[in-house]
Amino acid sequence: MNKILAIVLINFLFIACVPKKESKESKSLIADFDKNIVQTAYGKVRGYKLGETFIFKGIPYAKAERFMPPAEPDSWEGVRNSMAYGYMCPQHVGRGDDESAFLHQHSVGYMDEDCMGLNIWTQGINDGKKRPVMLWFHGGGFTAGSGQDLPCYDGENISKKGDIVLINLNHRLNALGFMNLSDFGDKYKYSGNVGIMDLVAALKWINKNISQFGGDPDNVTVFGQSGGGGKVTALLGTPSAQGLFHKAIIHSGARTYFLEDKYSKMIGQGVLKELGLKPSQVDSLQKIPYEILIDASNKVIERLNDEIKNPDVPFYNSNLSWNPCVDGDFMPFHPTAKEVLTLNSDVPIIIGSNKNELEPFSQSVTGGPQTMEEAKKKLIHTFGDKTDEYIELVKKTYPNDSRPIDFVNIDTGYRTRTLALAAHRSKVNPVYMYFFQWNSPVIDGRFQSHHSLEIPFVFNNIDKCKEMTGGGEDAYKLANKMSQTWINFARSGNPNNEQLPLWPIYSEENGSCMVFDNDCEVRSHHDKELLEFINKRKQEIFFADPTIYVEDGKYYLTGTGGDRQGPSGFSILESNDLKIWTAPAGVKNSTYMILTRGDQTFGTKGFWAPQIFKADDTYYLTYTADEQTVLAQSKSLQGPYRQKKVTPIDGSVKNIDSFIFKDDDGKHYLYHVRLNKGNYLWVAEFNLEKGKIKQETLTKCFDQTEPWEATPNYESAPIMEGPTVIKLKNKYYLFYSANHFMNIDYAVGYAVSDSPYGPWIKQKDNPILHRSIVGENGSGHGDFFESLDGGLYYVYHVHFGQSQVSPRRTRIVPVIKEWDSEKSLYKFRVKGNEVIVPVLELM
Repeated sequence: MNKILAIVLINFLFIACVPKKESKESKSLIADFDKNIVQTAYGKVRGYKLGETFIFKGIPYAKAERFMPPAEPDSWEGVRNSMAYGYMCPQHVGRGDDESAFLHQHSVGYMDEDCMGLNIWTQGINDGKKRPVMLWFHGGGFTAGSGQDLPCYDGENISKKGDIVLINLNHRLNALGFMNLSDFGDKYKYSGNVGIMDLVAALKWINKNISQFGGDPDNVTVFGQSGGGGKVTALLGTPSAQGLFHKAIIHSGARTYFLEDKYSKMIGQGVLKELGLKPSQVDSLQKIPYEILIDASNKVIERLNDEIKNPDVPFYNSNLSWNPCVDGDFMPFHPTAKEVLTLNSDVPIIIGSNKNELEPFSQSVTGGPQTMEEAKKKLIHTFGDKTDEYIELVKKTYPNDSRPIDFVNIDTGYRTRTLALAAHRSKVNPVYMYFFQWNSPVIDGRFQSHHSLEIPFVFNNIDKCKEMTGGGEDAYKLANKMSQTWINFARSGNPNNEQLPLWPIYSEENGSCMVFDNDCEVRSHHDKELLEFINKRKQEIFFADPTIYVEDGKYYLTGTGGDRQGPSGFSILESNDLKIWTAPAGVKNSTYMILTRGDQTFGTKGFWAPQIFKADDTYYLTYTADEQTVLAQSKSLQGPYRQKKVTPIDGSVKNIDSFIFKDDDGKHYLYHVRLNKGNYLWVAEFNLEKGKIKQETLTKCFDQTEPWEATPNYESAPIMEGPTVIKLKNKYYLFYSANHFMNIDYAVGYAVSDSPYGPWIKQKDNPILHRSIVGENGSGHGDFFESLDGGLYYVYHVHFGQSQVSPRRTRIVPVIKEWDSEKSLYKFRVKGNEVIVPVLELM
């Protein structure tokens, strides 16, 4: 019996060892040492051939010392083997949860700082043909990842299908690519951007060498996903990349801002201190082991994010992290600056995002809500009593959505940034917008149309990425369409082909967008109503008694209620256009605080009516707390503001609503409200150095005398408050609010004087700001400021609604000043039909 079993096993093994007949899909691999050789400008490289595709890996395109700009690679003698991936940039690698690891199938390679290598897939070498070239940038932000990181990055299938040259690469990331040490000498002038300089170096290598690999150096498309899309965005605004690429594709990576140089420097400064090094020892950072450097960097970034928030990426997030910096030189502009449109204006662009970008990072492990009741419980935290309205809008926008999970994780962040960048670039570039909403069936479909899912479709790699796509017939069909579309675009700059409906060029007006799904269709503004609803709910600004300070081309907004449900005090927001606001750098914690109760400041409650101004090199914040006016100071506009001595300005009586005015002779005056059987405006000369008023100059401005100052809608003691003073042609204009703030007739008027003390003449055209003019109740108590283009504006608050006062909403309105030659003074009126509703972008 044992002999018979042995014979059977031997026969089985023999049969198993007999070669099977190759199928049509099988491919031979040829790696002969005397073939597959290409001459580059630096020496010969040897690749291998897989089927009909020539593959070269790890070819050096540059070299560099740590923190230094890239230089051309060294030349070599003989033939360099280029058949295995090169080093990836050193980085911390985490596995993530089991489902995410299963989905992506990450492949971590060898790490070394000598990581500037590229990989090429081509259908011909040394044949004189000019194939389109597509250069792919991997994801992982500007912190992690590599060209060999994911199976979907493999370039064989798309190269073979389109007869194109597909290239991907590795470059410097994290501290090695973006540590800004420029504060410590010209040697490190570009250290904050060398990671992007690597990409430019790769483009220069391609321009010089790709023809030997069958590619056309005059037809190069750069494309990438997530962080890779951010890299494409950066190159669009990089002068030294001009002319080195001819088409661009941005997958889920649109950026509207990068880091300001001054914020980028904070990390480098912090790392030096963390490691106990003096500025003169900065060169030590070039030799310190990477593990020590990155650990110190991570500690610094974490600490900085406990103290400040980064304003430079308002559509992305508000944390400092590794990013390129706008240094005014290598990268002179933010992606949405008007000046950037002079660069690469002839480059056609494809740009888009996926419907459920945050998967598989949010709820894939749990599978999300299983019933609509569970979904509503999650949604109510964001939409409150508008949850049902939101659900109906989702049904209207995505009629095929029916599962509870479909309602809780629709992306708005990537989509909003994509729309913003597309709108900006479409002013000069041909732009094609896409939206990917095909749902993966993997793990019960809980990943939906997740972040990065479109990549295997574009690369025609369904067979290599079944963990992401499921590998079903629908996936292959869509991949055939999308890969051909990307190939067509790389060839001609026009993605249209017979497999899709006509894809028109995008404009902000037409909103044309190719929706990729089992049935592809072009839609116009398909999610506009939903996005507006979501953003409106997220972006309400509820600062009462607001004030706006203008500096260095930006606006800064703060006001009462500016603690954002955090500790008592004031937070601050920043804007470039008065419409969209975000959190600036230099503020404390996630609540954007510039002054916090108890942080060497006077007051325990009732923080309101702030005003920011600057004298010499010091910023001052005057405010009210405990019904006392207070003065704090800081060396930074973004704070933190503190007091040398924790005390009010004048503790003799209750006084609120302080406003400091500097006259032409350099004297300062404190306009404020003193409480005594009503709220009345007073003025006194103010000693800024001591933070005290000169009591002997204290003067009452005026009494309540005009009908508009007290209306029957709300009975109260006389109230005049919220003073603001401007001086024009030697006359002083005092603007103030009257009526109780809860009165729907709360309004603003002004008086004129030849002296900062008065007497004040109230004007007959009062009130200039009232619900009858701007259409909202309780309009008042704000501040004047001059816009970046020289216009005059007033920022103020209004009631929450027709029957609810608080939380009060912030508004901004243009102001017209007209010279009255007869009376030799200015008259003021607001443009009540041009009120700006500022919104806060929360990501």
